[in-house]
Amino acid sequence: MVAGLFEALLSAKWFVNIRLMGEVHLLERSGPEYLKGILLSRRSKNKKYSLRAFARDLNIPPSRLSEILSGKRTISRKQSLTFAEQLKLSPKEAAGIFGAEIRDPKLTGDQSYSYAEINEDFLRILVDWYHFALLNLMDTDDFVHDPFWMANRLNLPVSTVKEALGRLIRTRLLILAEGRFRKTKSNVATTDQVSSQALRRAHEQVIQLALKSLREDPPSVRDISSVSMALDVAKLGIAKQEIRRFRRRIARLMEGGKRNEVYNLNIQLVPVTGFSRRGTR
Repeated sequence: MVAGLFEALLSAKWFVNIRLMGEVHLLERSGPEYLKGILLSRRSKNKKYSLRAFARDLNIPPSRLSEILSGKRTISRKQSLTFAEQLKLSPKEAAGIFGAEIRDPKLTGDQSYSYAEINEDFLRILVDWYHFALLNLMDTDDFVHDPFWMANRLNLPVSTVKEALGRLIRTRLLILAEGRFRKTKSNVATTDQVSSQALRRAHEQVIQLALKSLREDPPSVRDISSVSMALDVAKLGIAKQEIRRFRRRIARLMEGGKRNEVYNLNIQLVPVTGFSRRGTR
């Protein structure tokens, strides 16, 4: 349930979108990235479509939009509402893209996401992969409310599981009542000032889990594949949107029916030529 990777081409702001009932998305702040993808898409259909025209369609001054796309200005809650309305986004979509709770009578359709904000200190506590794995393990059909059973299922020391459960309870993501654990939030988002270092550590951990599975698990219970391509960097924003849609489709598919194991879906789209080495011999 961990996830979506968006590189900070336009903004240094990051957020985490966690859907505890299904998948967890570790995301960079995707608002500017999403807007850039829309702009590129419209330009591909109309070469005369300019940033000024896009700003007009978003009901925002061109200079302000330019600052948002370049990372010099963050997206305010009011602007999030405006963008969601102009782009005809549902409250759920707007919340996932702009990382803010969207509640506005002008927006119809899907109900608003309810987000609980956690500061960076809490993110540093929760960055270890097994916290999210524990939350997902609680959705399995045969879940047992016993730290020893959880430790065995996740191949972790019991002490690590107990400490993780304590953190989840302290951050109010989990409640322990009469010997039973209950999740409290369906969605969690960090504040706008989460550091890239914390998320980088989380990404490194899930990649290490994939390497461990590559070494220890048979191909019948995993899928690890890759493809190399020469591509147009200007289309990265569009590619990231497609990857996000794919993750959500897979989550909906796999979460339907019986739930008996916890998996990670990791997707990496990375350069191998290296921007810093362009033009060298």
